[in-house]
Amino acid sequence: MIAGRVVAGLAGLWTGLMASVVHRHLWDAGDLELPWGLVVGVVATLLVARGAEALVSLGTACFAVGWAVAVLAPLMAGSDSYLVADDTLGWVFTLGGGGALVVASQWKPRLAP
Repeated sequence: MIAGRVVAGLAGLWTGLMASVVHRHLWDAGDLELPWGLVVGVVATLLVARGAEALVSLGTACFAVGWAVAVLAPLMAGSDSYLVADDTLGWVFTLGGGGALVVASQWKPRLAP
């Protein structure tokens, strides 16, 4: 039980770090730049958090702690080197990922009749 929660936290740390790296990638579609990395990062956060909850109780909470450490700790450190910039794309990623974690924590499985 404890080992599963630790694994969920490590999965959150890894997912948060990888999503932080790719969230700024853009796809140039003519005059429009689409933030595919942002979408991948938020959707991956939602799906892996749901997977963590399916495998262990409080899995989403443990995942969220690891994700928050990966995403928010560099911002709190106060250094000039961090992955999530203080701009629109960075805030959309941070709030979108946090929203994905809230959705994952409230998403209850539907019982089959």
